[in-house]
Amino acid sequence: MNENKKKSAGRYIILNKNVYAFLVCIAIASFCWFLIVLSRPYDGTLRFKINYTNLPASKALINQLPDTIDISISTDGYTLLKNSIFGRHQSININCERLTAVADSIYALSSASQLANINRQIGKNYTINKLLPDTFFFNFSTKSKKRVPVKINISYSLDNQYQLSDSITVSPAFVDVFGAADFIKNTEHASTQYLVLNNINKTVTVKLPFVIDNRGVGYSADSVTITIPVDKFTEEEMDVTVSPMSIPDGYSIRIFPEIVKVKYKVAVSNIDKIVPDLFTVTADYNTSTENSNKIKLELTKVPAIVNSVKVIPDKVEFIIRKK
Repeated sequence: MNENKKKSAGRYIILNKNVYAFLVCIAIASFCWFLIVLSRPYDGTLRFKINYTNLPASKALINQLPDTIDISISTDGYTLLKNSIFGRHQSININCERLTAVADSIYALSSASQLANINRQIGKNYTINKLLPDTFFFNFSTKSKKRVPVKINISYSLDNQYQLSDSITVSPAFVDVFGAADFIKNTEHASTQYLVLNNINKTVTVKLPFVIDNRGVGYSADSVTITIPVDKFTEEEMDVTVSPMSIPDGYSIRIFPEIVKVKYKVAVSNIDKIVPDLFTVTADYNTSTENSNKIKLELTKVPAIVNSVKVIPDKVEFIIRKK
């Protein structure tokens, strides 16, 4: 019986070796077939974003230019595979230095004139068969300039117990916008690109570029610096003496209580800057009503670095007498 087991085990090992050898051969054959397939020529179309360079500095573009260019190419499978995996080329520069006048203020640039330029950018492994669009048209106008305020496009939220400790600052706050006179005259601001910031718990400084279209609009700055000052806030309170106002001549007034509490929220970093003299709480006799011995209190001076301010109590009793 042992001999039979040994023979069976031996056949199993031989079978396993045969299967392994067969699978290795299949893998090698598949790999060789794959290499042969990749070595064959292929046709395809690649799409690239366009950057227009060397536009006339003294003119403003008023028409919308194509955002992309489709390039019909021939190449080997290796190059196509590499492009699909790594996507080396994100955009193509179109040189607008030599434009051809076709009508009043209208110029043209043939895609064929850019063949050598484009071939340098996408690489020597590609043969370019066709470019779409085959011609670019440019409608120019006299360039104008206008100074406008910056409009920031930011959406933000603050973490629990955090608030703005000061105003949001934008630098520069104004920029010069350049472009066609008809477009510039209706431009009221320079808008930044959109940014979302969530759960902010510290001061944030970011740079945001402007929204640019293809109408030849330019700005005197590439971006703006935006600072959102944020600090942790806490609730504090302080005793403040009430100041009577509008007391009739020949009379004196007593207020109960003379000292009230002022509650407020302040940034942790500013707690030590708050003193009673920064608040003024008034009791204006002219606001009292007949048959009432109470005056509503008003906060007439509050430091800029606090918020959510309230007076407790909000009314005081008074007694007025002739001197």
